[in-house]
Amino acid sequence: MIKPLRILKYLIKLLIKSPVKTAFLIVGILLIYPIYNLDYDKKEPRKVINTFKNGVEYCYVISGMTVLTSEVELPIDKDGMILVDTENAPLIFSWIGFAICCIAIVIGIFADDDDINWSFRDNYIETLHDDVKCEMEDIKNRIYNEVESYYESPNLYLKFETKQKKRNNKLEEILQ
Repeated sequence: MIKPLRILKYLIKLLIKSPVKTAFLIVGILLIYPIYNLDYDKKEPRKVINTFKNGVEYCYVISGMTVLTSEVELPIDKDGMILVDTENAPLIFSWIGFAICCIAIVIGIFADDDDINWSFRDNYIETLHDDVKCEMEDIKNRIYNEVESYYESPNLYLKFETKQKKRNNKLEEILQ
C-alpha cells in the first residue's frame, strides 16, 4: 500500500530535483487560464466610410483606409459602425507559450539522458530508501552517539583494559 506521505515526499523530491522542468510545468498550467478565458472571436467596432458592391462581394471602406470584403451584407448600426473580426494577440501568445511548455515537458518525460529527463524512477527509489531504516545505520548512529557523549563527558565511562594490558600493568607493579 502506498502511503500518502510517501507520494507527497516523491512529488516534492521530483519538483526540487528538476527546477527548470518544474518552471515549464507551472508556466504551462498558468497559460491554460488565458487560453480558456480570452475571447476567441474578438470583434472591434470600426467606422464605415463608404460601402460598395463589387460583383458578388460587398466591400466596406473602414477607418484606417482598409477595405473589408464579404460575400454577405454586414449589418451597419445607426452610428455607421461595423463589427470587424480582429486578431487576439494575447490568445495567440498564450497558445504559443503553452505549446512550447508542453513540448519541453514531453521531451523531459521521454528523454533517455539523465540531465534532461525527470528521473521518475530514481526519485521513487530515493523516496523508498528514505523510509527504509537499516540495522547498520542504527548501529552506526548509536556508536556515533556513544563516541560523541564520551568526548563530552569521559568520566562517565569505565576505563576498559585488555587482558594483555592488565597483565602488563600487574607485572609492572610486581617489578616495582
